Amino acid sequence: MILIVDSLGVYPKNHKTDIAILVNNPRINLNRMLDSLKPKLIVVDGNNYKSLIPLWEKSCFERNISFHSTSQKGAYIIR
Repeated sequence: MILIVDSLGVYPKNHKTDIAILVNNPRINLNRMLDSLKPKLIVVDGNNYKSLIPLWEKSCFERNISFHSTSQKGAYIIR
């Protein structure tokens, strides 16, 4: 399942997802979201605050969750 979390920051609690895409600066506690959803991959787009991206990346690294920033690595292609 692919989940898109936008600026509202609304997502289903305790619902496993494969990929979570963060767009337009979602107002979330990422650590809480990661613990709840247990995603395999987090993708953040270029519309997010540049200061948040390294913090999100660190949270993913600490939980061994793959992380992809489109502003740094370009588009993420799902195959």
